[in-house]
Amino acid sequence: MSNNSNRLEMVEYAAVVGTIAGAVVTVISGNIIYLAVPLSASVLLNLVNRRRFELLSRNNTNAAITRLYRQLAADIQTLQAVTRTLASGGEASYLGIAKQTARMQEFVASVLGAKINPIHEDIGELKDRYSSLQDSLSSVVQYLNSTSLAPRLDNLEHTIEQFSGKIGDISVPPEQWLITQIEDLKQQIRELQTQETKTDNRKQRIAEYSQIESWLMSKLDELKRQVQEIQRTVGVETANNSSLREPQLPFASLQPSTSPVAPPKWDGIHTLSAHSDWLSAVVFAADMPKIVTGSFDREIKLWNYQTGELIRVISENAGVVYALAFSQDLNLLAQGGSEQNIKLWEIETGALVEVCKGHSGSVRAIAISSNEQVVASGSYDGTIRLWNLDTTTEIKSFTKHSGAVSAIAFSPDGQILASGGGDGMVKLWHWSTGQLLHNLCGDLGVIAGIAFHPQQPMLASASSDRTIKLWDLGTRERLYTFIGHTGGVSSVCFNPDGKTLFSASVDGSIIIWDLATGKQLTTLNFEPAQAIVSMALSKNGQTLAAGSVNGTLKIWQLNSIN
Repeated sequence: MSNNSNRLEMVEYAAVVGTIAGAVVTVISGNIIYLAVPLSASVLLNLVNRRRFELLSRNNTNAAITRLYRQLAADIQTLQAVTRTLASGGEASYLGIAKQTARMQEFVASVLGAKINPIHEDIGELKDRYSSLQDSLSSVVQYLNSTSLAPRLDNLEHTIEQFSGKIGDISVPPEQWLITQIEDLKQQIRELQTQETKTDNRKQRIAEYSQIESWLMSKLDELKRQVQEIQRTVGVETANNSSLREPQLPFASLQPSTSPVAPPKWDGIHTLSAHSDWLSAVVFAADMPKIVTGSFDREIKLWNYQTGELIRVISENAGVVYALAFSQDLNLLAQGGSEQNIKLWEIETGALVEVCKGHSGSVRAIAISSNEQVVASGSYDGTIRLWNLDTTTEIKSFTKHSGAVSAIAFSPDGQILASGGGDGMVKLWHWSTGQLLHNLCGDLGVIAGIAFHPQQPMLASASSDRTIKLWDLGTRERLYTFIGHTGGVSSVCFNPDGKTLFSASVDGSIIIWDLATGKQLTTLNFEPAQAIVSMALSKNGQTLAAGSVNGTLKIWQLNSIN
């Protein structure tokens, strides 16, 4: 019996080892059969061992009870013999001994009950545990069948194979097709990166997909060069392809406020490890020395940018944050993120005031009108929705974009709303009537940022094609193309004095441009180099903040002494 038990235990250990190996093979190959077979064997052996243990426990218990009853019978016979011997001593003595015997029998019975009952209870508890184990193993098998990571990775690989097969197809516009596919690939990679369980195998796959993305971007650059050569050959020159021309300098007609300026000097005052993931949004809180940051790590934090001190964590579970906007009058923070809604936070208390629901995709862009009565939100579902900030009710929605809406901004007078996204177009809306005023075309990349000039009827758009376009809102023509970044431009903003333009890029740099000459005045960098995904300038133009993919917050202060 002992040898059989040892063999069963050895086989069970082997099954456990086989289950672990099968799990590893399943993750690598994506075939559940490699886990199902050893897992089934392990469950079967557990059931056999459970039955064996139950029988063994029952036999041991019965044997112990039998021995105890035999000992009790022998003790009773001895007592009876003593009783008969003492019978001549009188009836009282006999009755006393009889009472003592009865008490001893009751005591023995109680002892037996106290010992036997826990044994039966333990057996019942073991049965329950084995049942729970069987249920848990069934749940594991069901989970692996339904939500395994391997099929999702296989789907991504299949999609990339389709990309490779379609790159040579010139029957569709190659630049726009590639941009759309690259953005879809980026979105899938981000979804993988935001999963809580991160295995080494998945990290390796994500690194491979990042290399594929870089390769696709190089193919896009190659296509641009080919298009440029073809256009030079056939002599094509239109407003829609002016992004391929050499930069011109059409600033002589602008107001004196855009006269050449001296290169400004910016001093880095703080470099903070603010978040554990992409610092995807940063916004200044009006005239106060406070700044709010949001991240892919699901946290929103309030900082004193003068001292670098963390004032408070507004939320530790706000969802993946894509965009933030601040209302000075209501002291509210509007947040857009992965949870497909707009959340309004009270930054002084961290209280969640309201949740505006309506989008069917993640909210990628947020803007508040100059009168602080309207919130505009752009979503991955391709829609723009307008909300009343006081009542938090939806006013209207627009659906003219053919891709995700990733940038949105109100004009200084609050009359025009500009939006841009994955289709490479900037759309101008008369938002109160819902009328689409114009499409600004010509970008070969995703529009990642939009900014209105504070005084002039101009608009700047930041693109993933590594350029910044300056548009004339009167003529709806492109005034200028700023070229200088080596990576996609993630954010853009004007200095409040209207003389300079700031652009941040995933190449790890912020370039300050002179609007009068189109030249670079200053370049600010992250040390060590980190891709910049968010940027904001204070209302007085004296403080600049930017966030990186590593969660670093860097703050610069303008040095007025040159």
